[in-house]
Amino acid sequence: PLGESVVLARAYAGVANLHLTAFRGSDAYSLARRARDMARRLGAADVEAQACRIMGTVLAAGADPERGKALLRWGAEQAAAAGDPFEGSVGYGNLVNACIKDADWAAGEQAARAGLVFCRDRGMKSREGWIASRLAEIYRLTGRRRQRGSSRPGWSPRRPAGSLPARRRWWCL
Repeated sequence: PLGESVVLARAYAGVANLHLTAFRGSDAYSLARRARDMARRLGAADVEAQACRIMGTVLAAGADPERGKALLRWGAEQAAAAGDPFEGSVGYGNLVNACIKDADWAAGEQAARAGLVFCRDRGMKSREGWIASRLAEIYRLTGRRRQRGSSRPGWSPRRPAGSLPARRRWWCL
């Protein structure tokens, strides 16, 4: 009744994120697209970045991994430009996870390193740790455990080599 607004676009993106965490991809995607379109028209770059992260996560999980990774990369960069460090760090983390799922090790490592720099520059230690754990997972899955261990002496894996969970819920809040 009151028309388009940044608050409404943000609400759409928030509900889309709830659908994402509840594994309702099509609902998440449609609401995120609606939020992105409205945010674009209103110039709300931070909301647009969040919506692109949600859309990218859904696409990377199934229908179109390459387009999903492109949206995640763009969303992380857009969030950084909009001054939203949390959204940027989540975008980088989800991009790394999408690359792991797609077995795109080089792109995953590149995204993880970019995400680590992003988080370090903003003092986001908890997010930095999360992205570092994803980089460690890339090293483990590609058999480069020693390279990973060189940056963290005394590190030992929690899971035995070669074991992976049957179903990996890889997107995060």
